[in-house]
Formats: sequence, structure tokens, C-alpha cells
Amino acid sequence: MKLLKKLLFSIFLIILTGLSIVGITHKADELNKPQSVISLGLNPSIIELVLEKTGGTESQVQISNLTNLPIPIKLSKQSFTPKEKIEINTEDIKRFDASSWIEIDDDYTDFILQPKEFKDIKFKISPPDNAAPGGHYATLIFEPLIPQGLISDKSVFIYSRVAALVFMQVRGDIKEELKIQSFNTEAINNQSNITFDLTLANSGNTHLRPKYQIKVTNFFNGNVEDEVNIADGIVLPNTSRTFSRFVNLNTLFGVYSAEATVNYGRDEVSLSDSKVYFIIVPYQWIVLIIIILIITYLLLFKGKSRVLKALEILRKG
Repeated sequence: MKLLKKLLFSIFLIILTGLSIVGITHKADELNKPQSVISLGLNPSIIELVLEKTGGTESQVQISNLTNLPIPIKLSKQSFTPKEKIEINTEDIKRFDASSWIEIDDDYTDFILQPKEFKDIKFKISPPDNAAPGGHYATLIFEPLIPQGLISDKSVFIYSRVAALVFMQVRGDIKEELKIQSFNTEAINNQSNITFDLTLANSGNTHLRPKYQIKVTNFFNGNVEDEVNIADGIVLPNTSRTFSRFVNLNTLFGVYSAEATVNYGRDEVSLSDSKVYFIIVPYQWIVLIIIILIITYLLLFKGKSRVLKALEILRKG
């Protein structure tokens, strides 16, 4: 019986060792598999231009190959698609789309970018005579192509295309109008990391790059607990966009108010929203403390008579 147990244990160790070796070998094969990361740089990633209706407007963007491999590049132009999920009606999409205005030389649409090479891509924008004043938009897409000679069963390529956003403004009756659609946060928070959501609506005919400030004040003593200044993001015409921002107040409990101030446009128009109020209370800890107190009460008071009776029995016995 002992010999049989030793034999079974030895077989188990052999199987376990074999599985480990197979796993390590498989992992080593994965690590040894050739991998290449195709990385491109773009400068600038956002191009803002004021267009002339006659003669066209020239501009350029620089693309760079950050790898040690030659990369074939295909350049295409597309209508602008924002990252944010916003609703734009069909007529506005047609009016905004200026991809057909961009003229690119054939030398810049298909080319090979050598390792560590920089290339200036020149293009010209010629708006039609009936172009509406205000904002118009397009995207330049740079897509890397993998040479056939580099592709094999053991090759893994990681790459992504890069895009330059072209924001154009046609001279004329430019209307800049922005309003605060909403500013809110959770009324009750169990931690000091507070999220504020600010929604801005652009009812003008051109894009706006607003700057906004969130000021948090202690409700009881009026002290300013935090003041955050943000200057990022673009709001397209006839759309609204929500900006989310985290603020850490480094406190466990308190009652606070927050106010948003927005500045936008060439004239630095200032907007402010009514205050929102919120409290920070660690209600999870409070619930835990209440449960502990209830258990303590039941043990000390409800069980007191039983404990006394047991002691009396022991004394008499």
C-alpha cells in the first residue's frame, strides 16, 4: 500500500512538472514572438484657420515616424467626427463638412516615411463662394500600411492611425453665443472625490474653446476650499457638450456649495451658474457604527438578565 502511494505521488509530480514546462515553453514562445509597434507623431493635432474666400488658404502639418522601420503612409480627408456623443442634424453635418475644400498634392497622399523621418504635409483650403460664415470642419487621416515583406505568421504589429482636426472659420457675420445648460453634482457623497458635470450649449455659428472655473466653498464658514481652472475642449456650433471634472476636498464630512464660471469668445464673455449644494458624509462608516452599537446594546442589556440568572445558579449550586 505504501509503495502504491509513493508511485501515485511520483506520477503526479511528473505530470505537474510536465505541465509547468509546457506552460513556460509556451510563454517563452510568446515572448520570443517578434512584435513591432508602429508609432506616428503629428504636430499640430488641431489646426485652426481663418479662411480667405479668394486665393485659398495654405497650411501644413508635420508627421513623424517614431520607429526604426520604414512605414508606408496613406493620407485621406474625411468629415469631422467628434469624440463626444453629440447629436448633430443632417443639415448641420453638410454645412460643417469642409473636407471637399481641402486640396492635397498626390505626393502627400501616398508616401513612405523612413525611420525617424519628419515630413511636412502641405495642403490648400479653397472654400466655395457660397460658403456660409462661421465654423467648418474636416479631418486629415494618416493611416500606416504594413509592407507585405514584413508580414509572417510570427509577426505581430501594433499600430493605429492618427488624425489632424482642421477647424476653419469663414469670414463674415460670426455669431458667438454660449450658455450654461446645466451644472450639477451628487447631492450626497460618501467620499471627498467629487465629480462635477458642466454642460455648455453653443447656439452660435462657429466653434468655441471655453475656459471655465469651478469654485467650492464651505457652507458654514464661507472659506474657499478649492478653485479649479480648466481650459480644454471645443464646443461645436448648434451642439452641447458636457465637461466632467474631479475635485478632491480632502475631508471626511462637510456641507459645501460650488459655482461654475465660464469665459468664451474673442470678447471674453463671462457666464456664471447658480450654486449647487452638496454634502460629504461617510454613510458607509455610519451604518457600520450603528450596527456595532445595536449588537453591543443587545449583548449588554438584552442579555444582562440571562447572565445574572446564570451567575445566581452558579452561586447557589
